[in-house]
Amino acid sequence: MSTSEDTLRLSGALDAAGAAAAWPQLAARARHAARIDLSEVTGIDSSGVALVRCLRELVRAATGTAPPVVGMPARYAQICLAHRLDAGGDLPA
Repeated sequence: MSTSEDTLRLSGALDAAGAAAAWPQLAARARHAARIDLSEVTGIDSSGVALVRCLRELVRAATGTAPPVVGMPARYAQICLAHRLDAGGDLPA
């Protein structure tokens, strides 16, 4: 996971273990992200989706606007759809 300029880039597997391990570092850096980039995420489950939703809420609370999610893997969109959640960006084709 990295931050460049105004983009919070998540990478690797965002499963229960990965999301729990990443949370402290990401929560501290996410407050002013203009977007959340998932293009380097190799796998995601509902814990990863929850992590992204929490990060978006942190930014929304700090700035008044939730950042869009870009580069989302198809699995992210599928989980959001199954749980009737807003994916936070354009759904992948």
